[in-house]
Amino acid sequence: MLDHDDPDVRALAASDVGQAQPPVRLLSDPEPLVRQAAAANPRLLLDLLSALLNDPEHAEGAAANPNLTADHLHELLDLCGLPGAATR
Repeated sequence: MLDHDDPDVRALAASDVGQAQPPVRLLSDPEPLVRQAAAANPRLLLDLLSALLNDPEHAEGAAANPNLTADHLHELLDLCGLPGAATR
């Protein structure tokens, strides 16, 4: 399914946590929907996820990844300019 002609099918496969390997190669798929789904896959390693957060092409999908740590989430909020709990 990772090689299917239909990008919707590839996106679904990219988000499947039951795949034998994380969908790293789909991060370079020509379709943005597929790249976003691949970046959001929780099987990605945290080092790669951190790099994807800094890549505008993958940041949205990576920000939706459920494996983001609290520190990563706080960094994202800081980048958005939202005040931290200590400054409220």
